[in-house]
Amino acid sequence: MFGKNDVYVVFRVGTKKVKTHHKKNAGKHATFDEILTMNLEDHDLEHGIDVGAYDYDVGSSDDLLGQGKLVNLLALKRTPNAPRQFKEPFKYKAVWKSTSASGAPTILH
Repeated sequence: MFGKNDVYVVFRVGTKKVKTHHKKNAGKHATFDEILTMNLEDHDLEHGIDVGAYDYDVGSSDDLLGQGKLVNLLALKRTPNAPRQFKEPFKYKAVWKSTSASGAPTILH
């Protein structure tokens, strides 16, 4: 059957990765209210965090819906050896584009 995408998001830094649960029939406006943990060092943040949105498929390979990179992560380096979190919930939309003058993470596509 054809339907809306069952979206999930993968965050990667080097060989480290975490992913959200998939949202059944969420379509292109999925919202993820999850806390994901990835143990990173300051040097890991220098290259940014790769982000990919996928459509979960049963019985076949998952489809890549979009990809981007979180950059401008210097604000996260200001609290060394402490847990760091993004304060905004991550929302997937069909087109990713966000800029911030405050030094907050930015998604590039």
